Amino acid sequence: MAEMVRRQIDQGRFSPLPGSLLWFFRQMEVETGFFFSSRSVDQLLARHERASIPFPAGIDNGTIRRDLHSLPVRFPLVDLSAASVVDLLFWAEPDPKHLPLAAADTEIVPALVFTLEYGRLTAAEVVPLSVSFCEYADNLLTVTGSIASLPSGSRAWLFRWHTGGQLIEPLPEHAGHDNLLFWAAFPLTPEQATQPGHLVVRILREEGGGSD
Repeated sequence: MAEMVRRQIDQGRFSPLPGSLLWFFRQMEVETGFFFSSRSVDQLLARHERASIPFPAGIDNGTIRRDLHSLPVRFPLVDLSAASVVDLLFWAEPDPKHLPLAAADTEIVPALVFTLEYGRLTAAEVVPLSVSFCEYADNLLTVTGSIASLPSGSRAWLFRWHTGGQLIEPLPEHAGHDNLLFWAAFPLTPEQATQPGHLVVRILREEGGGSD
């Protein structure tokens, strides 16, 4: 068997003639492999994004509601009785007194940074983000930008696009951050894309058991 493998190596790699029937079969094999592997990667990234939210197992939204009402945030007049823990963070709005000032030629997004300490929300502060790119194409709204400095502590970045009273999640494989840069892509219908909307960003930092 070893001698057979050696002879095959000596014969060199066979490359089918472009345009031949065997060449088309090889192309189909590559495309099929890419299709199934990309779906697996998407599922893995989705699980990773959900697992990256540093909320202890079993924490209830009643506790989060009480914590939020003690922080400098406010809630719009919408029914939040069935809102999840994460949705409550997105519906919480910064106190207008703490909103950053923006230059005329810069689009600023006021991100809320929540401090999670031993399973409780203990602080909230506003950090300005600068949006450098926002474009809608092929039913996907892509937004990129930067932050001047990162809050200390373990971090999880959460993104939503708020339009028409809805909080739209980004595609799992199209949202994240790297050092001072962030990006998110949201699946929007043409009707949603024409409606007024804005980016909502929440950053979680952890103290008491977290690591930098």
